[in-house]
Amino acid sequence: MAFGPNGDRLASASNDNTVKLWDVATGRETATLTGHQGPVRTVAFSPDGARVASGGLDGTVKVWDARPWTPELKVQNETRGYLAFHTPRFSSDDALQKAIQADRTINDQVRRQALDWSELFWKNYAGPKSFRLNAQSWEIVIQTKLPAEKHQAALEMALEANSLIPGRGPMLNTLGVAQYRAQKYQEALTTLTRSAKLNAPLFGGESPYDLVFLAMTHFHLNSKAKAANLLKKVKSLTEKAKQKDTELDAFIKEAESLIQSPPPEKK
Repeated sequence: MAFGPNGDRLASASNDNTVKLWDVATGRETATLTGHQGPVRTVAFSPDGARVASGGLDGTVKVWDARPWTPELKVQNETRGYLAFHTPRFSSDDALQKAIQADRTINDQVRRQALDWSELFWKNYAGPKSFRLNAQSWEIVIQTKLPAEKHQAALEMALEANSLIPGRGPMLNTLGVAQYRAQKYQEALTTLTRSAKLNAPLFGGESPYDLVFLAMTHFHLNSKAKAANLLKKVKSLTEKAKQKDTELDAFIKEAESLIQSPPPEKK
């Protein structure tokens, strides 16, 4: 742990691969910084308190923006989280920009910033082969009524994408959904549980994209009470959102159809 120069903030290193910032007076967590691929072992503030450096067992040192959030910085951080999650879903910057323009879950400030930054994120995040494979896999797994060989192909693409760049929450979510579509439910449970943990900071809490497929996975593994509770949690999260996510809404309807009105058992 390390105190800021004024003693009013604290940075902590964590075994969950994150750095957390805390308000000393209130004890409230003010930020979770994700990016290390292994446990973080050391942290230090810059003399002016504007930066935090961290060292991890992944062999890297990272420098973070640790300034208290102004309204402008809040928009920037929300935009980074949004683009970090959604950029790997699309096969081109043009497709990403169209999705940003149509997305009703973000406010106009985040939308404008995301449109300004989309090309930069696309070049840095989605240019490599791993992200193209992830986008192609996602375009398949969001569809329910496809032949088994299509979902198997999506699974193989997702596995290759994650082998090239392991430990990315959004890409693990794609892999978990692909495993679910391929009816590999135990593998999907392990993957989605991990991706939910990694994606939580991007959503400022729990990730509904992970939770909705965890609910359906638990149902197929005969944990029906847990499935129902997770579905209830996802619906609660989406009801609190000021705007709607049509893609997520489709997944919720799929989960409702499965969990609340399951098909009759075959004789």
